[in-house]
Amino acid sequence: METAAGLDLGSRISLAADLQSTAGNGATSAFLAEIRSDHKLAAEKGLQELMALGVGARRGLTRATHDSAKMPKFVIERPQQSGTMYSAKAKAPLLASLDQEVWWPAKGKHLIRPLGKGSQYLDVTQDWSDRILQGENEHVADNDRAYEMTWAKVASVLGQMADGKPYTGDSEEAVLRAAWADFKKRLPPQLRPDGDKPTRESQETKWGIDGATSAYAALMKATRRARDDSSMHTPLQVLKEHRGNDQIDELMDGQSKIPGPPSDEVMKEAWDKLPT
Repeated sequence: METAAGLDLGSRISLAADLQSTAGNGATSAFLAEIRSDHKLAAEKGLQELMALGVGARRGLTRATHDSAKMPKFVIERPQQSGTMYSAKAKAPLLASLDQEVWWPAKGKHLIRPLGKGSQYLDVTQDWSDRILQGENEHVADNDRAYEMTWAKVASVLGQMADGKPYTGDSEEAVLRAAWADFKKRLPPQLRPDGDKPTRESQETKWGIDGATSAYAALMKATRRARDDSSMHTPLQVLKEHRGNDQIDELMDGQSKIPGPPSDEVMKEAWDKLPT
């Protein structure tokens, strides 16, 4: 198991600088403390472990885990009264990590299934092992970019507010409304929740894990639509030879395209389709 941020180094440095200047060191370390678990599947039964996860004809898998309980949410301090006025500051959230697991086959002959009196195997070359891993790294980068554009963005905005001046008003309700209005103003339209007062539902609608109109849900699903559903990450498996009763297959490009489009391009296409 490797502990590392999934973003490339340049993206991590840029995001760390942004979070550090707006939300403090706590938010920076919270985001960068991601966990990636790699599963390089050894021949000859490695692919059976992968197929048991329900991947169909795909020969690699990246699975992201999100903690809904740690979704960033708008929260302010309890307003303090001074004379006839009240004031409070926003709270910077502790941004949850995005944990990702990656499976891909190592070089070698992998058992697929029993076939007649023998078995069906897939002979994975070193080149194809490396290319499948490259494809899964694309999924990791996509997921990291989706996370950065949604949950990390919300957390960054709240961090800016927490480091800024307190919100004031002639009542606790007025303070809450002022802070909420500023929060909404700072967010891009794709992340802007409805309503004059904060609710969990309004925030989950825009960046919850499962919301039908959630930017977070849409962007996290975009990587599969762009790369798997389009067959970019599904090489063609064809007969290579027969060895006795065994059938040995190999991989060919077919409709697959590895490397594919960069993550920024995939995420921008998904982002531009979001409701505003």
